[in-house]
Amino acid sequence: MSFSRTNLNEVDPNYTTVPEGTYNMRVVKADLIPYVKPDGSDAERISLSLTIFDHPEYSGQRIWETIWEGSFGLRTMRKLMDASGIAQFSDEVLPSWLERLVVEKAEFKALVQDIEDLTRDGVPNPRTVRPDGSANKKNTVDWRTIAPAS
Repeated sequence: MSFSRTNLNEVDPNYTTVPEGTYNMRVVKADLIPYVKPDGSDAERISLSLTIFDHPEYSGQRIWETIWEGSFGLRTMRKLMDASGIAQFSDEVLPSWLERLVVEKAEFKALVQDIEDLTRDGVPNPRTVRPDGSANKKNTVDWRTIAPAS
């Protein structure tokens, strides 16, 4: 994509989610991001950008996921490794494996859910809240359903 060839009159200004369903997805960006926990300690999270492919209507639609530290995050990454077939080498650090997911175009399928975008406190996310104060929608991957792409 290049901004120099963009005609903004042809751009739909409304973000829309995809309907809930199982989609083939490809990892197009995977980064290990440092952050500070509320208690002040340092931590890392994995930021994934996924693209739907092989779908008659939603190919190219992006899904963004954050994988947090902890046992669920580790199990999620292991499931992604198994479903994509891109194994982490025994001497490979996680950031290198994340880079290979992108370079080798890791693919998988999973259920994508269409949910309200709420904070941990259950209130509408202030970054995406609608003008009337109600919660906007967002897509999220149900990692329990991950399998090799079909």
